Amino acid sequence: MHDDDDDEDNYDDGEDEVYPRCRVCGTEFFDDETVRCPSCGNYQSAETDPAPRHAGWIIFTAIVLVFLFVYAIVKH
Repeated sequence: MHDDDDDEDNYDDGEDEVYPRCRVCGTEFFDDETVRCPSCGNYQSAETDPAPRHAGWIIFTAIVLVFLFVYAIVKH
């Protein structure tokens, strides 16, 4: 006996397309050239990531430390 439903369920054309997923949220998108995730907006590669921004407090702390270092040298 031959069951047609089993043939349809087991059919494999051998071409399972694998779509890229977002590095952050895992959203699947259908364009290999996608630069930003359509769901969360995160960039998909290091080449397309914008330059990292330094927090203002890091710059402020660096200036204060340099000032204290110069003050300590001049004081002696």
